[in-house]
Amino acid sequence: MPFEPVSASGDDDLIGTVLAIVAKKHAKLEVRIDLDDKEKQFRERLSHACEGEFGSIIQLIRAAVELAILGGRDFLELQDFVDVYASFSGCKPTRNVFTAANWDELEPATALLRDDDRAWEEARLKSKGKNATKYGVRPQ
Repeated sequence: MPFEPVSASGDDDLIGTVLAIVAKKHAKLEVRIDLDDKEKQFRERLSHACEGEFGSIIQLIRAAVELAILGGRDFLELQDFVDVYASFSGCKPTRNVFTAANWDELEPATALLRDDDRAWEEARLKSKGKNATKYGVRPQ
């Protein structure tokens, strides 16, 4: 059964609800992230970081909560998500979805790839007479 990706711009606040349940209710942490700050776009960044996959969103929230608890804090902050995403994706600091200005242009599935990797893949495909496509996209 295919699931629709979670949209942060939907009417219902699924991401805010999950964050409140996992962080506040279960872990008893204060959430020090302004979910209503349209400029910082936390919900949108979290959804994008997880490619809209509900299970991945929960996993990232739980990992951030765990990081705060292991750090001996009674609050959850943006830096927890920055650190967890960096750990999960292996991305460069400039390509972290939670801090990059161009976060919506970043492709989380390719966060681990270096520029040399991308160039090599493109050259390899062209040498075989094929068009280079985005990582994870099947040519039509």
